[in-house]
Amino acid sequence: MVAAAQDAIIEVLASGRGRLVSLGSPSSFGWRGETWEGLPHTPRLDTIRFLTSRGFEMFELFVIEYEDDHGDCFRWTCRADFEPESSKWRGRLVSGGRCDEPGQRAPWANLGGSWGRDGFTIGGSVHGSVVRVELEDRDGRVFVDSVLNGYVLFGSNDPVRMPLAVRLLDASGTVVVTQTFGS
Repeated sequence: MVAAAQDAIIEVLASGRGRLVSLGSPSSFGWRGETWEGLPHTPRLDTIRFLTSRGFEMFELFVIEYEDDHGDCFRWTCRADFEPESSKWRGRLVSGGRCDEPGQRAPWANLGGSWGRDGFTIGGSVHGSVVRVELEDRDGRVFVDSVLNGYVLFGSNDPVRMPLAVRLLDASGTVVVTQTFGS
């Protein structure tokens, strides 16, 4: 089942370079918002590496890494949802960017994600002596993941109330850093 979910993510990457899309009319100052539909680069499929994964009921989460056609490294949190009516997996890229991250000595988590009425997906890299990460939403629900290969992945089909309190814990269970996500 994991292999089919991974194939769905590879299919998204194989669709190649996306396109720049305009977001409405220019402002009074002449500025117009733009976003990418798809990726702003072309992934090299032979360089895709699945760094970690976490399975949930009806979906799988992954952290992947790959190089683009210029040799630049990119890392993404991805989600593959199982669609029972078609018995197929549908992949999507959730959050990501270049592999290089700011160097910091203190423990910290570089998280990204998406959330809304259909649930949430959050993932990213964790640095320092952190072995577990806890997220707590405004309703007091706590989501926990252990750091695996330097990454954590969280997800639910239930919505969360933002922002989330993020607690980074060391091996003794002591909170070493608190952050806020999604404020």
